[in-house]
Amino acid sequence: MKNADTDNVMRAVAHILAVTVLLDRRQKDQEMIEFCHSVMTINQRLRPGVILPRKTILSWYEAEREKIAIALANDTDDTFKTQALEKIRDPELRRSVLASIFAICICDYEFQDEEAAFIKIALNIWKSGMPSLDEMTLIAG
Repeated sequence: MKNADTDNVMRAVAHILAVTVLLDRRQKDQEMIEFCHSVMTINQRLRPGVILPRKTILSWYEAEREKIAIALANDTDDTFKTQALEKIRDPELRRSVLASIFAICICDYEFQDEEAAFIKIALNIWKSGMPSLDEMTLIAG
């Protein structure tokens, strides 16, 4: 995969994970910690040796947050969420992203209806089951 392609995939991953944080219209510290960790972990797998600092991730998130929140508020038919998920094509990457989505959803010990619905959409689009314990462990680092 070319660098530009990998950069686009990484942006798509970060976008999906930012959507996950904003699904319940709240942004908790635990979710932001897990969001940054997941972006860093997936980035390291996709682009070995390319360091993505937390500050860079948070700056990107802050620049995109309002656009994503508005799109989510207007996403009555799940088109926005579906289009975001469809950008990830690689089955192995889908599994990593799914594990990250799940980790973000449960890290605050609250599993909201919006989060469960997003996971169901991802499972349907990606024709997948829930992440295994091994896949979750890979994200946990």
